[in-house]
Amino acid sequence: MCIVNFYHIGMIFSHEFCEFKNYSYLCIVLEVPCPDGGIGRRAGLKHQWGNPSRFDPESGYLISQVLLLRHAWLFYYTISLDYSMSYICYPNAKINLGLFVTSRRPDGYHNLLSVFYPVESLHDELVIERDEANSGYSFEQKGIVVDAPPADNLVVRAYELMRKEYGIGGVRISLTKCIPFGAGLGGGSADAAFVVKSLNELFSLGLADAQLASLVVRLGADCPFFVYNKPMLAEGIGDVLSPVNLDLSGYRIEVVKPDVSVSTAEAYRGITPMPAPCDPKWVVENEPVERWREYLRNDFEDVVFRLFPQVGELKQDMYARGAVYASMSGSGSAVYGIFRK
Repeated sequence: MCIVNFYHIGMIFSHEFCEFKNYSYLCIVLEVPCPDGGIGRRAGLKHQWGNPSRFDPESGYLISQVLLLRHAWLFYYTISLDYSMSYICYPNAKINLGLFVTSRRPDGYHNLLSVFYPVESLHDELVIERDEANSGYSFEQKGIVVDAPPADNLVVRAYELMRKEYGIGGVRISLTKCIPFGAGLGGGSADAAFVVKSLNELFSLGLADAQLASLVVRLGADCPFFVYNKPMLAEGIGDVLSPVNLDLSGYRIEVVKPDVSVSTAEAYRGITPMPAPCDPKWVVENEPVERWREYLRNDFEDVVFRLFPQVGELKQDMYARGAVYASMSGSGSAVYGIFRK
C-alpha cells in the first residue's frame, strides 16, 4: 500500500469525464511504472472520503466517484493505491535476427546461435487476479483459438509450476491471444514467462530474474528470454543468454504469418547442422541494418521455403516493399521485415 498526494489530477494521471447513470465522473487512469516496462498494474482506488472505485469492463478503466459536478476540478486530496490483488500484462512476440543451427546434441536437441529481439507491438493480453476463495485456478481464453485443453496451455502450466514450487494461492486467469502460434514468434513461451513474473509480484515472492529464468526454462527453451525481454544472444538450445546492445526503435518491424503452420520437429529434420559463418551479436552491434543480409541467415528457411513456397514469397515481398532487412522468424512460418520509419 502506498499513499500518493497530488495537487492537480490532470498533471499526474490521464483523465476524462464519463457519463454513468446520469452522473459525471472523473475517470482516473492509473499508470504505474514498472522496472521492465512490460507490465502495468490495474490498481484499486479509494479516495479519502471512503467512496470505493469500481472497474468498468467496457472502458478498461477504474472509475472513482470523485465529483458529481460538471466542469469542476479537484485541486488536492489523497488517494491510496492498493494493487496487490490483480495484475495485467502484455506478453510480446520475439523475432530471430539470424538463426544458425550449429550442432546436434547427445540428448537429441540442437545447439543454435541467434539474436532474439522483442517485438512489443505484437502482444497478447494477460490478466491475473488473486482468488482468495479458491486454492486452484480458473482460466478463460479469448482471441485466437488454441485447439488444446486448458491443462496443456503454457499459461496454466506456468501457474501450476509456481504453485508446486512456492505454494501460491488461487487465481483467475484471462488470456486474450493475439500472437499466432506455429509461427516462430515465441507467443506461448512469452505467456508462460509473463505468468511467472506476474505471480512473483502478485504474491510478493521476491524472486530475481535469474531465479525465474531457471524455473521457466522447464516449460520451454526460449521462455527465459521473455523473463528479461530485451535483446539477447541465445546459445545452447536457446536458453544460454547474454545481452546485446541493439535498439531498433528508429525502424518499423512488420510481421506477417501466412496461412500455414510449421512443425518445429519437421523443420529440424531437414537441417544439416554446421558451424555459424559469423557471430550475429557482432553483426547487429557493428554493422548497419542495411548490411545484415550479407551476414545473417535463418537456417530453417531452405527447408520451410521448399515445403511452403508462399513463405519465401512473403520474404521477397518484404524486400520489394522497401524492407532494409527481412527474414523468417524461428522455424517459421512468420516472416518479418524491418523498414525505416
